[in-house]
Amino acid sequence: MRGSLPEGLCSGWWMVETRFMSDQREDPVGHRFDSVDFEQVLDELRGPGTVEDEYWERIWALQRRVGRGTFDRCVGLLNGPDGLDRRIGADVLSQLGYRDDKPWADESIPHLLSRLEDSTDEDALVGIAGAFQHLGYGDNEDHRRMALSRLRELCGHPDADVRESVVSALHAAVDGPDTLSLEAVLLLCELTRDGARDVRDWATFWLMELPEKGIDLPEVRAALWARITDKDQEI
Repeated sequence: MRGSLPEGLCSGWWMVETRFMSDQREDPVGHRFDSVDFEQVLDELRGPGTVEDEYWERIWALQRRVGRGTFDRCVGLLNGPDGLDRRIGADVLSQLGYRDDKPWADESIPHLLSRLEDSTDEDALVGIAGAFQHLGYGDNEDHRRMALSRLRELCGHPDADVRESVVSALHAAVDGPDTLSLEAVLLLCELTRDGARDVRDWATFWLMELPEKGIDLPEVRAALWARITDKDQEI
């Protein structure tokens, strides 16, 4: 399974593209695919030989397309039965039209919530949960409530990549000292004790920014203090 999108990669187009200015590859954000037919790019994304860098180069190229046709095709992939297709659809929708303020964000969220609820494939779950980091929940409490119900279950998923994407989705659900945000925070506290290093690392990272959102809980302080003795010194 291909890894999730690096969490430090933020939503703005300049963050997507300037992050790779020091990358030694010739075309790290995939501009060479900008004029390639969608279906051809899709076939390459489905290919077993597509490694992580090559995968994201193609995803970013599709994300730069803002037309209704691209949106509809990605929704079709997301709503289809294949796990990898769902992952591809979710990954593109997560920042579709990122140079133009993501015009399809509000229409994407309900589709993603539906597939978060019924997906079991690991590839699909990584893409769908990770998409909420970039799209959020549309300032809609019902959306956040629906997501948290499923994310709570996925905190114990056996695949570490899925749990890492769950961390992203939980972080996106934290908006301030409201009930739903605090529920997400407590789940993040649990994930700071996860067996996978990257899951612990990102859960800890997002807890450290909570004072900016007016959240100060003894559970958070205890979770952060416990990580001082983590076997991985970078955490």
